[in-house]
Amino acid sequence: MTDAIDRLIVMVHPSIYAASRGIPEFAARHGDYIDYEEVVAKRWVEAMNKTTSRDALVACSPATEELSELIRSIMGNRGIILRENIIQMKDLWDSLLGAEARMGLGRDLMSMFWSRGFNWESGSLVQPVIARGWAERIRAEFKQRGLFFDAAKVRAEGWGESFEGCVANYTRYLGRYLGLSSPIEIDFHMTVPDARFLLDATFLEKVDLPKDVRLYLWSRPDGRMVGWYHRAFASIGDEGLFCRFPAGGMRVEIRGKRELYWPVRDSHVEWDDGNLKVPIEGDHYILASRIGGDEFKEVLANAE
Repeated sequence: MTDAIDRLIVMVHPSIYAASRGIPEFAARHGDYIDYEEVVAKRWVEAMNKTTSRDALVACSPATEELSELIRSIMGNRGIILRENIIQMKDLWDSLLGAEARMGLGRDLMSMFWSRGFNWESGSLVQPVIARGWAERIRAEFKQRGLFFDAAKVRAEGWGESFEGCVANYTRYLGRYLGLSSPIEIDFHMTVPDARFLLDATFLEKVDLPKDVRLYLWSRPDGRMVGWYHRAFASIGDEGLFCRFPAGGMRVEIRGKRELYWPVRDSHVEWDDGNLKVPIEGDHYILASRIGGDEFKEVLANAE
């Protein structure tokens, strides 16, 4: 007898800041993130308390045992905690991977060769390999607990830290490895971003675009608009995606969480006859002034 799950919540690396908040220097450097995480953590608890018997939550590498115990107490059998440092546990992998998963890892490796030749670093495979391991652990835990989800119908959500980092990078692969027909959709309100300029921004909306791309939009207190493209589904070896949109009368910056990507000398962001070409990967945030929210949304949502 198995219990059907209609909604799967995947938490990635939650409570990172809470784990180190007692260290004075850490608290001094990251006090704003600690405060932000406290607000988001309350949302996690409120949302978990509203779940039904058809919801399940998987916490991947929670940073505190306190959060793990809270998940267990609220979610019961439907709360799964994956605490292992899975990338360093050879014996676990020997028992974890079935024939299909082993073949998948081989295909991933060959896809890297076909797409990048011999000039790539092994670090490019770390998150996809961990995501595949998590997928196998999730399947095993669901079977052991008498839980089941229909990969063609289940709704999946991404929570945790960081929004544009680990949550985005792991869920885009994890959805593929779980065989989901729809991506794991990241709920910004249930995440903590790395980009400091989002801590005081107002989230506006998420727009679904072709090729499983999602456009997230915010407004900042200084009047600037912020946009970020997320590739919600990905497989190893996929060709890179870019967006190309007219700068028009906007004053635009492309920023990462800690650095300016454009306008700077020798930028990898390309200027082409009044258009900006920006990679759809990582932390390429588009910050714009001299434009209203509706027009900004129209420009980015209709980008090439």
